[in-house]
Amino acid sequence: MMVYVQAIHQNLCKSNDNRLPLLQSGKPGRRAGMFVQGVSVAVSCLASFSMTSAAQAAPDSGLEARIKLLENELRSVKRELAERDEKAEPVSENGKNDAIVDDSAWREIEIGETKVEIGGFVDLDVHVSSYSDGDVPSGSIGRDLYLPQLTPVSPDRQSSGVTYTDFSAKTSRINLATVTPIGERAISTRIELDFLLSPGGNERISNSYNPRLRRAYVDLDGWRIGQDWTTFQTLQAMPESASFFAPAESQVFVRQPVIRYTTGNLQLALENPNTNIEGVGLTGDGALPDAVLRYNFRGKSYDVALSALFRQLSYRKAGVKARAFGWGVSLAGRFYIGDDDIRFSLQGGEGIGRYVGLGIAPAAVLNAASTDIVPIPVLSGNIAYRWVLGSTSISGGYSFIRIDNDKKLTAPTATAGSQSVFVALTRRLTPKLSIGAEFLYGQREIESEFQGDISRFTFSVRQGF
Repeated sequence: MMVYVQAIHQNLCKSNDNRLPLLQSGKPGRRAGMFVQGVSVAVSCLASFSMTSAAQAAPDSGLEARIKLLENELRSVKRELAERDEKAEPVSENGKNDAIVDDSAWREIEIGETKVEIGGFVDLDVHVSSYSDGDVPSGSIGRDLYLPQLTPVSPDRQSSGVTYTDFSAKTSRINLATVTPIGERAISTRIELDFLLSPGGNERISNSYNPRLRRAYVDLDGWRIGQDWTTFQTLQAMPESASFFAPAESQVFVRQPVIRYTTGNLQLALENPNTNIEGVGLTGDGALPDAVLRYNFRGKSYDVALSALFRQLSYRKAGVKARAFGWGVSLAGRFYIGDDDIRFSLQGGEGIGRYVGLGIAPAAVLNAASTDIVPIPVLSGNIAYRWVLGSTSISGGYSFIRIDNDKKLTAPTATAGSQSVFVALTRRLTPKLSIGAEFLYGQREIESEFQGDISRFTFSVRQGF
């Protein structure tokens, strides 16, 4: 009897040690649940066996001690998982917190000592979009998601309104992750693909689209090296929506190559430099990487990040060599009110450019007279409330951005600002299947003070795997 008890105890402890790196990576999901269930079954079996044994023979003090040890381990693991659930919810970039985007939708296999996880989801979005001041060409990314800078504005008011209906599955996603033990440590990787912005297809016959790289990185000892969300971005602040990205004008939203170190709540990062200049476009002329300093404040009722961005803006063309300093500050996060939550962000600075609003504002404008580049000040923010009613949630919010262009250097058609409101309903039919509906109204203003509007209804279906 004691041999069997010892074998069970050793196997459980070994399983716990092997899965500890996965728990530490912030992805308990199904693995942690299976571990708790396994320990519970083991404790129940041992307790039942001990009662039977007690009726047949004298009590075994060693057996009782091992049962108590297993019960203590079970309580400890349950307590750890409860604390993790209180402090952090699985969050995707579009703010959906359901199981179809967290790790419970993953499938795990083992290759040698490496655990390989495959997951993702299939997503279909149906958009009905009405524009007040003109059309948006078929195949434009503005037909797949809300990009405020693509909202048409007609200065002469000669363009009539137009309505489109679009079906798209390009936001479907495939994820591949690995975890490999290295002594007492673990090294993990992740590769993530979807089909947005693909040049390889059209709607004529097959609607075939090429996959594109979203994220690809390696984690080891607090270091993350590869392509990931910028450290300046706070995912917890992004409102839940039925579309890919509702409050686009206000949010920090960039994926790029990074070298990031995390220790406790502090994060330091060097990231890919690239300057977008009004009338010129993107320039890869920077000599210094963008630098981000971030501190995370976490508690049972809040998850907030304070971030600072520092960057060198550079331009070298046609004999002109110009540099300027850019900076930005962001305060963003989430407050929990029971099952509900409030999500918010506020960021501002000079020369932030492509970091905010999906590139709605350039980082700088070229002063041809002095051959200098002038950083453009930007202020943006959003607030949204999420109301949870069992398997249904309702979200609504407001978003804005103001761009302080130098009118002497900027064209009258440049974007001066944008704002939008939205309301979205999401219902989880199963742990991995959800449907959603959303209405969004957005308004874009250009420097000549003319405005254009967009009204969009979205219906979505998403199944995780």
